[in-house]
Parts: sequence; structure tokens; C-alpha cells
Amino acid sequence: MSEQPSSEDQGTGLKPLRTWIPLLMLLMMVVARYVPSAVQDGPAMLWMLAAFGPLLLCLGIVLWWLTLSRATWGERLLGLFAIVGLGAATVATVDPSMHGPAMMILTIPMGVGAFAIALCVMSRVRSTRRTWVAIVFALLGFGFSTLLQAGGMRGDFSMELDWRWNSTPEQRFLASRQANSSSTELTMEDAVALADPQWPGFRGPQRDGVQRGSLIDARWDANPPQEQWRIQVGPAWSSFAVAEPLLMTQEQRGELEAVVCYDARSGQEVWARTVESRFFDPLGGPGPRATPTLSGDSVFALGAEGWLQRIDA
Repeated sequence: MSEQPSSEDQGTGLKPLRTWIPLLMLLMMVVARYVPSAVQDGPAMLWMLAAFGPLLLCLGIVLWWLTLSRATWGERLLGLFAIVGLGAATVATVDPSMHGPAMMILTIPMGVGAFAIALCVMSRVRSTRRTWVAIVFALLGFGFSTLLQAGGMRGDFSMELDWRWNSTPEQRFLASRQANSSSTELTMEDAVALADPQWPGFRGPQRDGVQRGSLIDARWDANPPQEQWRIQVGPAWSSFAVAEPLLMTQEQRGELEAVVCYDARSGQEVWARTVESRFFDPLGGPGPRATPTLSGDSVFALGAEGWLQRIDA
């Protein structure tokens, strides 16, 4: 975009902005954010690039604005204070789930990135209007995060995002439990299975993640597995301990942390034991961070806030 400077602008010392630096950084920001997720089993440094690359490039854009942009010092200080102020206001008003990783990979890059894009578009406008337009774009970029909530982060550093006003998966799960509160009873045969569990804890009987004794046909195109049932469970980072047909896991249920036994034949709940405890962090979301361990007729479970339970299975 170009605009002829007015006689008032000609004496201000306003120059066209040097834009190749922020354009390069914006391109690198996109690469850092999305390329690692397309690489299967990439090195750890690649994932660190996805997590911290956009944030570091935002810092580079701010340094460009303060040192190499050709903007006047009045513009530079105005833009700097605006970015810092808008960022602080966003931190104060976003949903708490948007703190932490969401700030690094979404909120700050969107705000600073929108600021840089507007400056590149308005680079030849020799008026302080270009800085005010960039500030408006930054407001829109930062402000978008106030409309969102995050449910945690996947292994490829993608966020589970939804509109802030929608109910969370956990809230929908709790509502479905109240509507379908049926459970099944433990039989004598089920109780006998506890004496010889096939998968007594995290990563199996030898803690190596290997299932021995049974073979699975890997040709799923020709012989795909058939889904038997599907249920909702509460949020957690927890796998299952198995004493066929009993499945034990841990999950969050509102303000209660639960150790739950499910029937592998139907998916119905057999029993649940809860303690009043709730753990949350923006990186992984809510819920316990462990898998129960079976020993004899007991289930041992460690909660995310340190509650250790021994439960008669």
C-alpha cells in the first residue's frame, strides 16, 4: 500500500518501514508451529522448536520494531507499550485454562503476529496512522484468546481448544453420568480373575509395555478390528490395569478424583472410589497422572495431589 506524504508528514522524519525482517520471522513462525507436527518420530529438538519457536520469534519481531524498523522513536515506544499492555490485559481476562502453553504458542504469537502483519501492509504509509492500525490489529489478535478455553495439549503440541462459553468435555461427561448412572455387579468369577491379572499396572507385568502370549493381526486394511463399545470417562493421564474382564483406571469427576473399575464386556461401571481432590495445570489439563496397580485383591492408586489409596478390588 502506498500513500503520498502530506506537507505535514514530510517534516516529521517518517520513513517507509523495513519489512523483510518481520516477513521472514512471520514465515519462520508458521514453519516452527506446524512443520514439527508433520514429522513422525522427529527428534526432541524439533518439538522444542514447536513449543518455544513462535515465542522467541515474537521477541525477535519486538526487537526489530525497536531497532531496525525505521519507525520514529515515538512510534516505537507507543507500539512497545501497546503490546505489553494488551498482553497483560489478555493474561488478566482469558480463561485460566489459556495460561501457560496456550499463551506461548497461540495468544502471544497471534497478538504480536497481527501487529507485524499490519505494519508490513502499512509500511509505506508515512503517518503515525500505521502504528495505530497495527495496535488495533494487535488488539484483535490478543483479544481472540479471550473467547477460547483450552482442554490441554496433545503430544504434538496442538491445543484442545473450544469456545469459552461452551461446556467442557468434563462437564458433558458429568452430565451424562447423572443421566446414565447404571452399574454392574461383581461376580465370583470376576473376583477370581483378580488373583492373576493380565496387566497389573503401568506398562504391564514387566514394565516394558509388551503384551505376551496373544497375537494381533496387523493387517487392519484386510481385517479391521470391530468396536465393541464406547463410553465417556473423566479427564486424566491414566492408562488401565486389567484383570479380565475388569478394567481399573483413574479419572477426574468435578472436584472428586476417582479410582474406577469398568466391565470390559459392556463398558459399564462396576465400582468407583473417590477422594475430594482436583489437580489442574494448563499443559496437561485436569485429572490424575497415574495408573492403578493390582496386587492380590487390592488396587493401589496415587492421586495427582498425593493421595495414596488402597482399595479392596
